[in-house]
Amino acid sequence: MSINYGTKNSRTPWGFRRGARDVLEWAAARVDSAIDEMEFAAATDMTGQPFRLDLAEFSNELYEVLIDKTEGDAMARVKAGPKGNGLDAYRRVHRWYTMTTELGLTELRTRVMHPKPPKREEDTLLQLEAWEREHQKLIDIEGPSGELPENYKRTAVLQILSGRIKEYIEDRQDD
Repeated sequence: MSINYGTKNSRTPWGFRRGARDVLEWAAARVDSAIDEMEFAAATDMTGQPFRLDLAEFSNELYEVLIDKTEGDAMARVKAGPKGNGLDAYRRVHRWYTMTTELGLTELRTRVMHPKPPKREEDTLLQLEAWEREHQKLIDIEGPSGELPENYKRTAVLQILSGRIKEYIEDRQDD
C-alpha cells in the first residue's frame, strides 16, 4: 500500500499538513520567546530546508485545533495570547506542560529521598508502604535511573522510622 501525499501543502491521511511536525518541534524548542514571521521565515526543518508551510494559515488552523482539543489550564494557556496565533499558543502549552511535569518529578524525587516520618509510631508500616509505592512510581517513570542506591534507601527508611525501631536499626548499622 502506498500513500500519496500530493502537493507540498496537502494533508497527510491523519489530517496534519506535511512538515507540521518539524514546525511544532521548532516552536517547542523556543521556550522563552514568542514567534515572529521573520524568525519563522529564516527557520529550517531537520534537513536544513525552509519550512514549507504558510505561517499565518498553519498557525490559525493550529489555534482552532488547540481551542477544540484543550481544556482547563491548557486552554487558559491557549487563550492567553492573541486569537489565531496557534503556533505561539502551542509553544506556551508545551512550556507549561514541560515545567509542570518536571516540577512534579522533582517533588516525587524529593518525597522519595526525604520521606516524612509518621505522626504516630504505630503508623510506621503504613508510611513505609507509601514510601515503597512512591519509589516504585519513580522507577516506573524514570526507568532504572529512578532506582535509589542502597545507601540512599537506608537513609530514606531511617527518616521514616522512629522510637525503638530506629534505635535498634541504627545500633545494628554500627556493628
